[in-house]
Amino acid sequence: MRRFLTASVLILLFLSCTPSTVKKETAPMPTAGIFPPLYVIKERVNMRGQPSSRSLKTGVLEDGDEVRVIKNKNGWYQIITDEGGKGWLRSDLAGPRTLSLTRMASAFTDSILPAFDAKMFFDKTDLYKTIYLTLRPNLYSSQKDARQEARKIGQAYQQKVYHGALEIRVMRPQTEELFLRLRLPAIGLAKVPLPILKYGVLISLREKNKTVSIYTAVPDSISDKQLLRAARKISARYDYPFTKAEIYMVSDSPAGIEYLLHFDKRPSDKTRCRLYYLEDADGEDYRFNFCRK
Repeated sequence: MRRFLTASVLILLFLSCTPSTVKKETAPMPTAGIFPPLYVIKERVNMRGQPSSRSLKTGVLEDGDEVRVIKNKNGWYQIITDEGGKGWLRSDLAGPRTLSLTRMASAFTDSILPAFDAKMFFDKTDLYKTIYLTLRPNLYSSQKDARQEARKIGQAYQQKVYHGALEIRVMRPQTEELFLRLRLPAIGLAKVPLPILKYGVLISLREKNKTVSIYTAVPDSISDKQLLRAARKISARYDYPFTKAEIYMVSDSPAGIEYLLHFDKRPSDKTRCRLYYLEDADGEDYRFNFCRK
């Protein structure tokens, strides 16, 4: 365990601890179809010229980059980037904003952290799992007070950004000294994998108490039989530690997407709801046209 860092190493550490992937919000994307924007959820991924991992690489995207989906072809999204680039990205590499740690960490440091009058840095070698804090000067007169404040910040960070076990290192401001460190236990799963979607687009994904709920918008041209096969394949991705998987598939119309975004249990157009699929320890259950029942 390190007790001290040299001043030069600390400066370099803090520069590296704030990764380039933690970005400010960018300008609005150009309109591309009806789907809401998705965000890259891996540190670095390749954009391809065709929907294949063997296709020529046409660009590199980073965690938090915003993309717009045009269509899905056999598990690959055709996308437009915020810079106007166009290409293909595998569908399990982009998801809703809440799944991008970069986006959520940026929002946390911009909107929540200022209330604590603290500064946060990220350890690039243990990204998002270890954070460095400098606190208000008056808190350094008591390790107890500093620990309590760091715990509050860490708990808020876990709620909004990273649900796994967290290490917090509190540094003395303007010095190289490590003041204290503490560890917080996980409050949920550190990472939830995304499915490869053969059809449609992922609109939302939620995880609570080891139950994963997946909300997708799919073309009306896909048959019920095809949807059921696709739902079973998605569910198969969520074995241990997940105990339950539920999948909602609705029409990829504006009304269907609106239903998924707000999850209105009584949509005005019940024909938008295609398939609800559930798998848990008791086996599987499913209903087509599930809003009608």
